[in-house]
Amino acid sequence: LDLMKDICKNYVFGTDGNIQKRYMIIHDLDILSVNLQYSMRRIMELYTDTVIFVFTTSAFNKIIDAFKSRCLCLRVTADKIYHPSFF
Repeated sequence: LDLMKDICKNYVFGTDGNIQKRYMIIHDLDILSVNLQYSMRRIMELYTDTVIFVFTTSAFNKIIDAFKSRCLCLRVTADKIYHPSFF
């Protein structure tokens, strides 16, 4: 989590002086313990001005409610990921 805090703190200013947002993509959020999810929620609250967080999970029911309430949740089914007509 300390590495994530460092990444969030060191945001980049654009050439016009405006803050450019960074994207942080975290895969398999459901693997984190409940305590780590609460810590991640706190980091997310602190740095929403400079970082856009993207989380993925394969077990939505393992994510704490406090975390879900602060996110826009999108569900992508398996048939949308792989479809023979795409190839």
